[in-house]
Amino acid sequence: MIDKDTFHGKLNKCNFIISKREPQERVFLSTKNNHTSSGNNIYCFPYFSEGDILMQEFTQQYFDVNHPDTLRKFSKAFFDIINQKTDYYEQMIILCIGTDRCTGDSFGPLVGYKLSEASHENLVVYGTLENPVHAKNLEENIEHIYDAYRKPLVVAIDACLGRTEHIGHLTLADGPLKPGIGVNKQLPQVGDISITGIVNFSGFMEFVVLQNTRLGLVMSMAEITANGIRSAMWRHNLSKKKAVLV
Repeated sequence: MIDKDTFHGKLNKCNFIISKREPQERVFLSTKNNHTSSGNNIYCFPYFSEGDILMQEFTQQYFDVNHPDTLRKFSKAFFDIINQKTDYYEQMIILCIGTDRCTGDSFGPLVGYKLSEASHENLVVYGTLENPVHAKNLEENIEHIYDAYRKPLVVAIDACLGRTEHIGHLTLADGPLKPGIGVNKQLPQVGDISITGIVNFSGFMEFVVLQNTRLGLVMSMAEITANGIRSAMWRHNLSKKKAVLV
């Protein structure tokens, strides 16, 4: 949670939250009007533009994909979150947002592609390389999910840009994200749980930066994300079966 050092303000006629401590990388929808305040180490969240409303405050965890223990730590953290939530939901939906037309934004579809190869009875994947979920069909897919499934637990996954020192990090949060890098269009926030991959730096010609993101980095991040989710789901399903047997 953002503590008492956080305060609320106005920027471009939008409600927002900025912190004196740690700027958070989030995925917001315009690359035109990003703002970072200098002085006193006060930052605005990247991709915050007119008409955007920031999601509720929530804790965000960071995982460096270059660290040898990241897969285990990410999988455990994801397991801990879903283990607290699944009693209230009937179906887990992995909603992978992005497009394979842009290297940096292909993180979501790559995760979806890798997860679609796994078989879990209580896991459904939306957004793959073959059938991506992007700005033009996101709302349609969200509506379909809530029409087709009763009490879905939605895990939203998307790429984002952030601070240079956080490139190559995954973030995991017990809360939603607001997708739409560079689409210049208002999109709904989505997800009970959110995962982002920080694929490159923000603050300058973001669309060009996304196009010039290294595919090898995005592939590595997608591999760890997909494997971490698979491992957590296997562990979660095993614990449920053991609970039934007791």
